[in-house]
Amino acid sequence: MKVLVLIKKALIFLSLIFFIYGCEKPVFYSSWAGDKISIDGRYQDWNDFSPAYYDEKTKTSLYLANGHDFLYLCLITRNREIEAQVMGRGMVSWFDAEDKQRQVFGVSFPAGGMFLGEEKRGEDVNWRDQQDTGGLIDREKERLLDKDFNRRLETAEELADRFEIIERPADYQAKEKHPRNRSRKGEKGLFPEDLLKDKPLELSSQEANELGFAAKVGRENDYFVYELKVPLSKTPQYPHAIGVKPGRPIAIGLTIEGRGPSAKQGMFETSDIFQFWMTVILSPQA
Repeated sequence: MKVLVLIKKALIFLSLIFFIYGCEKPVFYSSWAGDKISIDGRYQDWNDFSPAYYDEKTKTSLYLANGHDFLYLCLITRNREIEAQVMGRGMVSWFDAEDKQRQVFGVSFPAGGMFLGEEKRGEDVNWRDQQDTGGLIDREKERLLDKDFNRRLETAEELADRFEIIERPADYQAKEKHPRNRSRKGEKGLFPEDLLKDKPLELSSQEANELGFAAKVGRENDYFVYELKVPLSKTPQYPHAIGVKPGRPIAIGLTIEGRGPSAKQGMFETSDIFQFWMTVILSPQA
């Protein structure tokens, strides 16, 4: 329950979109970028563009832009909860050229998240040692303000380098919805072996760059910046791509992943703990 509350708070800017637009995917418009954007974990390149969405409460902006060959996505926020969830659990961006909500082509970065564990404590008493019999201390909020935690968060951002490119058949069924993915006595693994064939392509940042992908996280003026670049059309140079041309609508899904013990099955499972989809109209040439 605490995890669900935290995720709802951490991603309030996207939750607000969902409530405003209801069950239908909101429609956003991508700006024409040309070759103006560098993926460097800074927001200066985005000053010439208007955000596709801005949430006043959390001071969070979502930018979308494209050129002839690439789509660019940028998340800028001062919300430490959003930052910690993206870095600690990892985020997958899904792209559906048919403007549906299929998880058939996605980019995970930082893949699987980064380790943000606690350091060993000394003898000093701090917020983590306080007794809270009345339940009045917001320990998650205090954690996000903790200097040691923020140093680890910044270090994780500097070290983030691992990509995963996920490509599945168009008729792919999510594992958790597959009829064969039902708990059976004596079953050791969560999924049957034949459902594990859609393993992602694991890449370093350098290897991903050679295929036209780029991603970077960083901080600028105390803002967390998440940038992503993805090829639009498949070519011999870029064999992994969304499969769409400028000017067309696509669906983009942002997913925060979770991993934890299942109360019913008594084992560890990986699942989406947040998922938000939007329709994005790619800009034609300016």
